[in-house]
Amino acid sequence: LSTDIQISSGNVWQDVGPIVSRKWSLRFDVRASQDAYLGLSTGNSTTFNGYWIVLGGWTNTKSCLRHGFVYASTCFNTHYGASLNASEFVKFWVKWDFGNVCVGVGDTLENGQILQYNFSNAYAINNVLVKSSSNTANWMFHL
Repeated sequence: LSTDIQISSGNVWQDVGPIVSRKWSLRFDVRASQDAYLGLSTGNSTTFNGYWIVLGGWTNTKSCLRHGFVYASTCFNTHYGASLNASEFVKFWVKWDFGNVCVGVGDTLENGQILQYNFSNAYAINNVLVKSSSNTANWMFHL
């Protein structure tokens, strides 16, 4: 049985909830013109440890993986090119396993990978956080 959660995000991090507790992957769709941020966190806010996935940053010219939730922090892996669409949902997946974080485009896990980094800090991810800095992003999470 599949359940979907829909949420719109603005310029403040929002906790989608502990929807990934005891999981290692997540499929989701995003509709936004730029700057859709997905946080994989050990808790319900950015004060906890985690990973920050920037989708369509820099006016939808690149995406990147960050450690933690510090603005303008290091991009540990970068994908160049547009990844978001303002008028239709784009399908993504994310997978994490002992600090190895992978992100891809499409409906099938491990196909269409655009980002990957093996972080030395491995966290038990429990919560998903979302934010969109310069516009509204619409999200659909497939559980």
